[in-house]
Amino acid sequence: MYKQELHITESNDKGFVTVDKFQSWRVAIINYSEALLEENRTSMQRHLKSDEVFVPIMGESALLIGEERKKYNLEIGKVYNVKLGTWHVVTMKEGAKLLVIENDDTDESNSEVKEFCS
Repeated sequence: MYKQELHITESNDKGFVTVDKFQSWRVAIINYSEALLEENRTSMQRHLKSDEVFVPIMGESALLIGEERKKYNLEIGKVYNVKLGTWHVVTMKEGAKLLVIENDDTDESNSEVKEFCS
């Protein structure tokens, strides 16, 4: 039997903040910070054990996908599933907020980072 029927949480902290976990997955919120502006992004990442799902909640955000950094402007309420092994980076403008769902053990040990070439 569940001890609590409903867990309600939020985060207005800048950047990536885990807000809930259950068994093997986690839910996080990414709130705008200057580091997430497109012009401030210097690398992309790929996860080797997990897809990563992004759901825009508010504001303007985008995903840059693949080594060629194809830009996808994210629409509020749509679900964007970045498949395992896909190079990606999220960018955000002031006031943006994203929901993220991924395996709870996604971290540097099972992800790779690639710096942008000048």
